[in-house]
Amino acid sequence: MARKTPRKMKIEITNQTETGLDEPWIQKIAAMVLENEGCDRTGSVSIVLMHDADISEINGKFLNISGPTDVISFVFDNGLPTEDESPWGEVFIGLDRARDQALEYGVAFEEEAARLIIHGMLHLLGFTDTTAEGKRRMTEMEDRYLEELA
Repeated sequence: MARKTPRKMKIEITNQTETGLDEPWIQKIAAMVLENEGCDRTGSVSIVLMHDADISEINGKFLNISGPTDVISFVFDNGLPTEDESPWGEVFIGLDRARDQALEYGVAFEEEAARLIIHGMLHLLGFTDTTAEGKRRMTEMEDRYLEELA
């Protein structure tokens, strides 16, 4: 079955850490999720890699949650048509959390970072993990995408 390629989707990466994750690798992961989920939006998605202090600030300011987290996603959807270059989503990845979780789960740092990128992209596409069923479904999807990357 042919994959549907996102139309004019731009994936922008900002790395605020010293972690040398490869930008094309991150873009490949994000594009894979968008393509496989049939995203036909135009515009851009921004993925920002950050430290605990920075993601803690976003967590507190926008979600009223104190402390760091591993991933935060925001969809900029006001119901209006977007211009070709308009941002429609932003994903913040806490790489300090990713490193800690990789150690905790006994996986490579890159695998945990990839899981968080996938998780954030799924949130942009409307998937939620606020229920046990939603969490189970997202974890299964993350596992499937990680296998596809291997």
